[in-house]
Amino acid sequence: MFRKISLATAAVLLIVLIGTTTALAYQVVVVKSADIAPYNEAIGGFKKSCGCNITEISLSETDPRELRREVLGSQSSLIFAVGLDALTQTLAIRDMPLVYAMVPRPQVPDPSERFIAGVSMSISPEKYLSTIQELFPAVKRIGVVYDPKNMEQFVREAGSVAHKKGLELVTQRVTQLSEVPRAIDNIKKNADILLMLPDTTVVNAETFKHMLDVSYQNSLPVFTFTRKYVEMGAAAGLYAAPVDMGLQAGEIAHRFLQEKPPLSQPRTDLQSGRLVVNETIIRKLGTRVNSETLRKAGHVR
Repeated sequence: MFRKISLATAAVLLIVLIGTTTALAYQVVVVKSADIAPYNEAIGGFKKSCGCNITEISLSETDPRELRREVLGSQSSLIFAVGLDALTQTLAIRDMPLVYAMVPRPQVPDPSERFIAGVSMSISPEKYLSTIQELFPAVKRIGVVYDPKNMEQFVREAGSVAHKKGLELVTQRVTQLSEVPRAIDNIKKNADILLMLPDTTVVNAETFKHMLDVSYQNSLPVFTFTRKYVEMGAAAGLYAAPVDMGLQAGEIAHRFLQEKPPLSQPRTDLQSGRLVVNETIIRKLGTRVNSETLRKAGHVR
């Protein structure tokens, strides 16, 4: 009899606990710019780390004049904006805290009366340099060609990180596309690897081809920011995955909802990235790599 009562009591307590947990879960309204796979992958990551219940609104299916009413009507504690259009439109809804992701170099006003925070599509300098050092242990000098108006902050932070790691950042500044080939030629003798950044002044089809020519002629690996360029001949790269951006944004939302931090929060770069390598190119260059890191990386054919 006691055993039956105990089991029944335990079952009741379990139901109460589950109900309490569900009730305590915060409600978040997700506003996405469109119903496309990368945005949905980011939302999937957000769900995993936020620990909240969500309601989704797609701008492609919503009258802009009704967005504010729908967002406030969701009775949510926070907005998660996915994509630039979603961020732009939800910035006008000042009644609720806001977290964002899947936005390239977002220009977000400093929060004064609301919480605004998010994850940029840029991988942090720390992650780039740590990955290079892990994959290519012999590398000490990292060559970077960049336009200060696009990448000055990144390069400044990377220089500080490099110093702490015993690395040297060898840089060449450019202000227009025509200066890039000469800058690459100038840097090749003083670098062990070329770090190719998502700099619109520096990167196009012609400059990438020139960088590969320099790479192959001088056994100088190119480390890039997208899988596509690794498939096209770069030795390796670190790229941002939407699910990782969502995971990091969900962690920000979870901390805010649980701890209510101060309103002023900096934009954060993505702290993770997916390493992909072109083993054929690495072998041709004769570059020494960490075999365990190589094994764990994604590979292109």
